[in-house]
Amino acid sequence: MNYRLRDLSQYEDAPLHQYNSFRDFLRVEVRHGISRISSNEMHLDFLYEDKGSPVTFVYFHAALGLKQAYPFFGGRGMIDGFPVNYLGIADPVAGLVNAPTAGWHLGTSQMPLHENLAQVIAHVLATGSGTQLMFFGASAGGFASLYYGAQFKSSLSVVVNPRTALFNSPHTFEEYRDVAYPGTQTDDFGSFLSMDTATLHASGEANTVAYIQNLQDKRFLNNQLIPFLEQCPGNERIYLKVGEYGVGHVVPPRSVLRKAIKASLRTAPDWKRGLLADGFSRGPSADGLADASRASIKAASSGKNKRARTTAAWIDHTRRRLYAKWHAPVAGSPQRRLLRTLPTGNGMPLAAEDPAQQSSRAG
Repeated sequence: MNYRLRDLSQYEDAPLHQYNSFRDFLRVEVRHGISRISSNEMHLDFLYEDKGSPVTFVYFHAALGLKQAYPFFGGRGMIDGFPVNYLGIADPVAGLVNAPTAGWHLGTSQMPLHENLAQVIAHVLATGSGTQLMFFGASAGGFASLYYGAQFKSSLSVVVNPRTALFNSPHTFEEYRDVAYPGTQTDDFGSFLSMDTATLHASGEANTVAYIQNLQDKRFLNNQLIPFLEQCPGNERIYLKVGEYGVGHVVPPRSVLRKAIKASLRTAPDWKRGLLADGFSRGPSADGLADASRASIKAASSGKNKRARTTAAWIDHTRRRLYAKWHAPVAGSPQRRLLRTLPTGNGMPLAAEDPAQQSSRAG
């Protein structure tokens, strides 16, 4: 029997507010700090930091390892110094016994987030400082960003190597199903969940999407990005940026992500202007992406690039082992400062606060 430890010590400066139901939370204004909503012996935790900004940054974390403390609120380093409110949402599935690595923030049969999380976000928007929402997620968190962002048409979803369809490869849905919805058949999920986010965005009437994809992430490019674009042909609310960030499920350097976020904030709520200025292409096509991906991976696997990649992989392995050994060290501690000096697979210092974003763990 495996489970993650519940540990709020790294957020000890944030006050804790507890609510016995979603209804109780919706009766009062959102407050700075950690809110914990309980329902049917499950708990939804989120961290809200009100900076008095018109834009609220909504962060969904990626897949979590079993040694990662729960709840987890990442992404704050990516908006450090930016005039933006922060809303970090911890996936309650991560707190279950024998929890899967990813739950895509969809909840369980006891706490169906797909029915009430949008209400929570809308309540934060209505009672906090923000008037606009910027959703963010990588991999598994990217699915949540696309899923919930589509319900707020004036918002922006920034997604990085996201899962767009739960039934497409890599196949991890059954692991989630067996824990979150025991006894439910896979074919039954379509009756109450949108399993493919392309169905939400195909009409062009959902929110704006800034899609960042590693060209060398073959599985997610072929099985997630390309099918998504093929179902959303000519959708001019979708913007795409591809780059070579390392072979496998590797995210870009934090500098790339911060640049996209900063450009979008500068022109909000005119997301289009900021994204085009940052080099995103509008209404992208899937044509040629698979061939470009194969050529890029082939080039990266030869000669000098292969040796460099082997060294980088060793460094990444060492960093992840240290992170696990120190049990997600608190920001500002000597251990965290040491980790931040280690380069990642692309030669950059440790970029993301979310260790799952820096690994090859698929969500």
